[in-house]
Amino acid sequence: MITEINKEAAKKIRSLVEAHLTTMLEDNGLKVDMGNCVYDQDGVKFTGMRFSLVNAMDPEERALIEHNDFCKRYEDVHFDLDKVGENHQGKWSLVGYKYRNRKYPFIALNLGDNKRYKITERNAQQMFGVRKEAMASSEAIGN
Repeated sequence: MITEINKEAAKKIRSLVEAHLTTMLEDNGLKVDMGNCVYDQDGVKFTGMRFSLVNAMDPEERALIEHNDFCKRYEDVHFDLDKVGENHQGKWSLVGYKYRNRKYPFIALNLGDNKRYKITERNAQQMFGVRKEAMASSEAIGN
């Protein structure tokens, strides 16, 4: 039984809600992202709680696809979303985009440790970028 609200109680409440809500939602083809939480001595509030279809893309993945479509139309460089990039830290996959994060807007998945990392636009372009001129010349060669 929870008798006071503190950091440990907030964690326990999150795990209780996820455990019970997740089963009910999965039975109906849905999933939940609890978001961050804030608490005071009287209660816990989960901010950014999002319900979505089980097979839905996460918001960062959808934003990456939309950003890449924009880049294909209007920018010199767009991204090959199927490419596995490499650097001295291992192999990477581009998995998300956060338009509000100006310094590190892209999210890359390290395929070695399966963790997500924020990266700069420059890093994303180096590992996954495709220039329009390269696309035009490769299409001309293929024809």
